[in-house]
Amino acid sequence: MRLHAHRRKMAARAIFTAMATLVMAGGIQAAVAATPAFAARTAPAAATSHAGHTAATPGWMHLTNLHGGYEHALAHVKHLGKIAGITYRIGYRPKAAAAKATAACAEPNCKLAYNGGPVEHTVHIYLLLWGPAWAHRTGEIRTAAYMKSFYQGLGVQPKDTWSLTTSQYTDSTGFPTFSGSQYEGTFTDTSTPPFGTTQTQLQAEADAFATAHNLTANPQDDQVIIATQSGTCPQGFYAPNCFGGTGSYCAYHSNDPYSDVTYTNMPYLLDAGTGCGENFVNSGSAGYRDGFSIVGGHEYAETITDPYPDSGWFDPNDFVSGGEIGDKCAWGGKLWGSSDPAGDVRLSTGTFAMQSLWSNAANRCVMAATREDKVSVTNPGGQSTITGSAASLQIMASSSASPRPELSYAASGLPAGLSIDSQTGLITGTPTGDANNTVTVRVFDTTGASGSVSFNWTTGPACQPAQLLGNPGFESGRLYPWHATRGVLTRSSRQYPARSGKWLAMLQESIPRHTNYLSQEVTIAAGCANARLSFWLRVITNAPRRRIWARLRVEILSPRGRVLALLRTFTNRNAGHYQYYYFNTGSYAGRRIVVEFFGLDNLRYRTTSFLIDNTALVVS
Repeated sequence: MRLHAHRRKMAARAIFTAMATLVMAGGIQAAVAATPAFAARTAPAAATSHAGHTAATPGWMHLTNLHGGYEHALAHVKHLGKIAGITYRIGYRPKAAAAKATAACAEPNCKLAYNGGPVEHTVHIYLLLWGPAWAHRTGEIRTAAYMKSFYQGLGVQPKDTWSLTTSQYTDSTGFPTFSGSQYEGTFTDTSTPPFGTTQTQLQAEADAFATAHNLTANPQDDQVIIATQSGTCPQGFYAPNCFGGTGSYCAYHSNDPYSDVTYTNMPYLLDAGTGCGENFVNSGSAGYRDGFSIVGGHEYAETITDPYPDSGWFDPNDFVSGGEIGDKCAWGGKLWGSSDPAGDVRLSTGTFAMQSLWSNAANRCVMAATREDKVSVTNPGGQSTITGSAASLQIMASSSASPRPELSYAASGLPAGLSIDSQTGLITGTPTGDANNTVTVRVFDTTGASGSVSFNWTTGPACQPAQLLGNPGFESGRLYPWHATRGVLTRSSRQYPARSGKWLAMLQESIPRHTNYLSQEVTIAAGCANARLSFWLRVITNAPRRRIWARLRVEILSPRGRVLALLRTFTNRNAGHYQYYYFNTGSYAGRRIVVEFFGLDNLRYRTTSFLIDNTALVVS
């Protein structure tokens, strides 16, 4: 009965990754609440040497206290997002398995691969300063001002060509876009972070902030930068005076499975001195805070391209650097003997020390999106062809070079029997077998610039018109072949009426952090280009309408639980009579998928009920 819930929690985007402990090479210990041994320690005096004297709180620093929300979230943390994009300290190289090499590359200088998950499209950056020192100590205030200016300048065009490197890494719905500042503000939580802050505690802080600021509309695009005050010594952080200098990292990024927001663990890097970037690019006082932009940019870019590790863009064979867009170029490759670019980048808000980012199009680490990234290729979207039937698909591309150069095309992952014309970009042929392929098309111009797109192409048998969902109106009085949490199957009553018949499914949310689900697994034949999922939904609630307290997500999952698409989110604000909804699912022709309704609540003593009836998935 709970099979799909378990699969969902183990999805590649790590939204509900069940982890009892987390071990990281060279210093990040089990990610659980601080042990009594930690609690007994105190922050070393030397670790707060950068604090300076008391100063007035700047007006741009929004003061808040998240302690109540943090304690509430901490009590309910059961699943941790996966840590990724670890920026290791300078001079530290983690023990790793032997890197795989091919004729074309040697790790870490190999391309990122797309793993089917989302990327961030329009980023929103929230700088969350954790600790009272940020609001009154001169050293922290100056550091906060540096970070504010840095994040405020990211995304602003035409200055920020550095961030544009991430635009080549797309998902099925689009690519990262940049037009104006992505900075949403600086917020200071005046409660004191626990010494030796664990990942569990950082995630609870991210959840508390997301809840307080109602980051629910599109949490995938929300980046929360959690910067802890000097002397906090987050667990595994490298600083000479933190746990004897046994830590190994400067920062990492992860996500909160409960709010879906992404966050970066940004310790007070000046506690680490030159180990985390102080004077890495610039000398003297000009380079004092170099690490905050170098490390901050590293994690920012990786969160864009792989917000829910490891489901976006990363290199699974890169055991040298970590495999994400920033990892491959970290510290100019000094950790593994490479020589990659690093230096000052001019943004609209000033000049900041930065590392390079890996570009698949340029096949190297670059400081900006230049000629190598100026070939635009239109993603044709998912394709489905009946085995034995002729196929034809024209790839559309253009180059920004002038005069306009000729283009050449190459493709990998095409179904057996198909090929691409290298001069025209036309894919033709007759598929000879049933398969689900990930196709990557790369387009080059004569200047050496290139671009690429990836999409799914399924081949399989012809379609037989049918309604695929079993027990669509629940009138058998049993759930099968649906799977659901206990109590979802409901007999029609005056309070909770079915749309028709005597039975319905009801996902009732009334306990904070409580979740319910209803799911069914079906196969859509390859020839079924016309496939439509439909259902009737009624929302009954006594929760206040001014905010979103309960959500129902209608999702398409893979059989292993990876989220393929979020079709729509309903909330307590959708209360009313039964309404009919339908969605085109023809893009999943040739695949086995899971249709899932997933409910989540955030408000105690209020009830929101999502009534579902008369479901269907009709193909033709």
